[in-house]
Amino acid sequence: MATTTGDISTPVGSSHLLQATRDERGVVVPEEHKLSAPAEKLERIGGNIVSIHYAMGHWTSAGLGSHVTTDPIPSARRDSQIAVSITELDPSGNPFIAAAGMAVYNVVPLVGEVTVHWWVGWNSPLHIRLNYIVVN
Repeated sequence: MATTTGDISTPVGSSHLLQATRDERGVVVPEEHKLSAPAEKLERIGGNIVSIHYAMGHWTSAGLGSHVTTDPIPSARRDSQIAVSITELDPSGNPFIAAAGMAVYNVVPLVGEVTVHWWVGWNSPLHIRLNYIVVN
């Protein structure tokens, strides 16, 4: 395997260094994310995907810090696989990237709703949107 080292981005003035290897398919895999067994030897957890849905939740942060919110997502079940991203919205409701740091920490699927623990790194309230992809 070849080792790849390179500058990947410079968010808020800091430099990040990516150290990874390419797997047998040529995909870059950071060392800390390498599987201990080849993918073909991993156990299948079963089931088929029966539906994929998307949803959005709009919130105003209370300023700097963590927030826990629950959005009604009718297709959510306790066994749903849910991906959530967060974005800041401009005054017209359009997503954009500004100076505030944001992160999604935890996602809890419930019946008909999803609870998310998210963080905003800005001292004043911001309009944000949580974007959901729900896989059943």
